[in-house]
Amino acid sequence: MKAIQITSTKDSYFVQEELRPCKQKSIDFVLDSAQKGQSMIGFGGAVTDAAISVYETMDAATKKRFFNLVYGEQGLAYNLARLTIGSCDFSASIYDYASKPDLSDFSLKHDQPIIDLVKEAQTERPFHVMASCWSPLAQYKDNGDKSHGGHLKDDCYAAHADYLAHYVHAMEKAGIPIEAMTIQNEPEAVQTWESCLFNEEQEARLAKLLHARVPEVALFAWDHNRDVLVRRITNTFKDPEAERAYSGIAYHWYDAGCSEEIRKVHALYPDKKILFSEGCVELLNLNHDHPEQAIGNFDAAIRYAENYLKDIKAGSQGFIDWNILLDLKGGPNHVGNYCEAPLMYGNLGLRINPSYYAIKHFSQFVKEGACFLDFPEVSQILGAGFANPDGSFVLVFLNKDIEKPISFSIESQTYSCYIKGNSITSIVFRK
Repeated sequence: MKAIQITSTKDSYFVQEELRPCKQKSIDFVLDSAQKGQSMIGFGGAVTDAAISVYETMDAATKKRFFNLVYGEQGLAYNLARLTIGSCDFSASIYDYASKPDLSDFSLKHDQPIIDLVKEAQTERPFHVMASCWSPLAQYKDNGDKSHGGHLKDDCYAAHADYLAHYVHAMEKAGIPIEAMTIQNEPEAVQTWESCLFNEEQEARLAKLLHARVPEVALFAWDHNRDVLVRRITNTFKDPEAERAYSGIAYHWYDAGCSEEIRKVHALYPDKKILFSEGCVELLNLNHDHPEQAIGNFDAAIRYAENYLKDIKAGSQGFIDWNILLDLKGGPNHVGNYCEAPLMYGNLGLRINPSYYAIKHFSQFVKEGACFLDFPEVSQILGAGFANPDGSFVLVFLNKDIEKPISFSIESQTYSCYIKGNSITSIVFRK
């Protein structure tokens, strides 16, 4: 097999060198392709109103470059996308698709630029779209406001399920099948932006109604942080009918790092898919006075790689990053909740942040349908292996310490190499 080692550090990104078999007698681990773990769904990012508004300010050449960086085979090669059902904080303003109770004025006109970009991405490879709702219509809520939490009125569950189903059918007609959905983003969080509170029983109630209307859509439960995953999922799935309505579990990373919760949920519900549905570097939490100074730090790349590796080893099957594109301030965001994105654009041109390369170490090489291959941590180097459907293999390592040697055997061949200090490394094996 031909092996290529690709390394990223804070000083250089995606540096490639050929790796040749050796006759090392003692090795650190054997990658056993017979001991296969979960199958990977893929990688992607959210195509938000903010992302598309920045994209539309680009000239044609920059748009093409951006598209290739995100969806091209030599870029991130994304095969997943997350769309917002109506507005979220990363929108220029609050909007819905309908205002009349009978939904006779339902229109996706506002989202047409998003639809156009996703349809173009669909031409690159098999592509899968998840949609998430940030808030029901204001008239469906007990606070009469799409923002600031509130609850879905007891007599509006059916109406809201109809609205979500209407969105699915309208998107299908527009050429974008919605294959998966979370019915409420962050359902235990009261936010200054679009939000709504659902406890486990309320979420399960809505899920059953929606599943009856669009059974072809895979519903994912929760859609918030890992730290309470076991409590939230076990309570949501207490109702057997509700458990049957759900195909998977979605989570975010805005916590202290709780991959063990994923491991426990995976053991409890091995038939449910587990997907990371949102994560980003929140700038206001890093440097309140000058958030732009936090953009482009290599620590963000380390955070991505560490979360991806730990979560995969715990049972996660895919990752959808937050905004695929933002402006150089970390917006637009109608409540000032600015974040870093892997790609950012403004008067200084298109900026590629270290987090972009961290994602690329996984997404460019680990293909849909790849099987996770586990191996032990070596000299405090965290790693994971993957067997792709085409017969190729991928190893991804994170070394937060000094440069260290590592040796291993794969397909009866032995390799030895050095993993640079404070680096992310991928090794790709092709026959």
